[in-house]
This record gives sequence, structure tokens and C-alpha cells, in this order.
Amino acid sequence: MTGKLTTLFDTTALVGLNSATDQHHEKAIAFSKEILGRCVTSWPVVTEADYLLAKVNGGREALRKALLGCEVEIMDLPLSFLLRHSVRLSQF
Repeated sequence: MTGKLTTLFDTTALVGLNSATDQHHEKAIAFSKEILGRCVTSWPVVTEADYLLAKVNGGREALRKALLGCEVEIMDLPLSFLLRHSVRLSQF
């Protein structure tokens, strides 16, 4: 395989990495040490993680540091993606 791998971080991963009291913290830290390529997430995930980490001492600051330090890249979702998925979600 050529090129870099990309790992998509969801809310559980971002909260787990940035909250020592989270039930997934140890696994998230161990996993993050094995990542070889770039790490990406989306603005909705960042918004949710920020909300959850507001309840954790130093959680929001840790998240901001990770994002500003480019450890995790925030990708914009194109409007076509949002429209396509809103149609799918409305079926449930």
C-alpha cells in the first residue's frame, strides 16, 4: 500500500484522548501511539467533544491544544455530503 493512512476520529476518540477520567482513556492513548498517518475529524464531532469535555477539568484546553497543534485535522464537510446524509437519516 502506498501513501499515508488516514484515521477518522469520532467523539468517543476525542473525549477519550483528552479526559483522563473517561472510560476509554487508556485505550485511546494506546491506540493514538500506533497511528502512522494523519488524523482527521469533522466540525460536528469537535462541537460534541467540546461540549462533553466542558465537564472535565482541563478537558476543553486539552482538546484545543490537540487541534491547534495539528495533531488532529478538522475537515469541512461539503454541502453535498450533508444533504445526502440528511436524506438517509430522515428514513429512520
